[in-house]
Amino acid sequence: MMCLGKGISSSLPIAALVGATEVMDQYEPGSMSTTHSANPVTCRAALANIKRIEEKNLVEQARKLGKEMHGRLQTIRRNHPNSIGAVLGKGLVAGVLFVRPGTKDAAPDVAKAVVKRCIEKGLMLFNPVGPGGETIKINPPLCITQEALTEGLDVFEEAVDEIEVQNGQRRSTGRAIKNLR
Repeated sequence: MMCLGKGISSSLPIAALVGATEVMDQYEPGSMSTTHSANPVTCRAALANIKRIEEKNLVEQARKLGKEMHGRLQTIRRNHPNSIGAVLGKGLVAGVLFVRPGTKDAAPDVAKAVVKRCIEKGLMLFNPVGPGGETIKINPPLCITQEALTEGLDVFEEAVDEIEVQNGQRRSTGRAIKNLR
């Protein structure tokens, strides 16, 4: 079974449960409803969004760009072993876990500082998540271009560099700093 959320409608409140016929057919249609089920506006948006995903071949694009994104994030992790403990995810969804130097201990303050710096540079990211608030979630839209993904990852890496310099974990590289604005 798979539970799908607002991504199927491009942000409107809707959910779907997908499963094998023998499981899903146990109940009659409408017998397991809630006050939030069958909203015609969100259902229409979800159908239009799914159609667009298929027409634009966005699943294949997510696979291709996701592979590139994860490769780049792994390179960033290798270049910042004192700050980044792991990169997890699949496709165009990744979690970058920030740790204390030389440990596996969560570093939520570092993750928050990186997010803040990214936002200052024009790259929008969510507040860090995870049990300790140490994980930066990276999930660009399925329709992102190669150029936009590369630029966003450049800014992310620069922000990590800058926070490590600020925290005394590395010396300044002297690279030009990018702002997306």
